[in-house]
This record gives sequence, structure tokens and C-alpha cells, in this order.
Amino acid sequence: MTDNPDLKSAYALSGPEEALALYRAWARTYDKDFGTAQGYQLPRAVVEAFVAHGGVGPILDVGAGTGLVGQHLKGAGLGPADALDFSQEMLDVAAQKGLYRDLARADITK
Repeated sequence: MTDNPDLKSAYALSGPEEALALYRAWARTYDKDFGTAQGYQLPRAVVEAFVAHGGVGPILDVGAGTGLVGQHLKGAGLGPADALDFSQEMLDVAAQKGLYRDLARADITK
């Protein structure tokens, strides 16, 4: 992993330990470095698809990261939502936004 986490570093990951290290290091700047800089539209599209298919709460945001999907869920008036991610640092950023009822750290591959 590089000292400057970015999309190129994410694509070069070779396992869960490298992924965890990357997202730990990237957590504080992820929204700006990736969400905004890359024009990341998937969180919005996920919530739009959820709504289009009749989705309602409660919601479990698996791989919640810093809460990019949670922001769109809240904007759509959906919830309550809980967050699950394997990076505590990413969840810490999400927690600061006040989007989720509960946040939990877990590795869904185990």
C-alpha cells in the first residue's frame, strides 16, 4: 500500500489486511479524495434503486464506510439505518455525521 491512499491503491489490493490498512489510512480524506474528486455516483444510485423497488427501513448499510450511502438515505427520508463496516476508522467518520442509529465493525467474510 502507498502512503497516499487513492483509487489506484485500492485496485492494487491483494487481500483483506491490505484493504483494512488502506481504508484505515484513507478514512479522514475518503469523502474528499474519492467521493467528491471522482464524482462518485454509486451511493446516490443505490438509494434511488432501493426507493424504486419499494425499499423501506430499517436498513443495514453493509460496507457503509464513511456514510456516503447513509447521506442519501437520510436525504430521501429513509431509515432507521444501521452501518456495518470492517474499518473502525471509516465508521468513526460516519459516526461524526450522525446518519446511523447504530454502527458496528465486522468482517463479513468471516
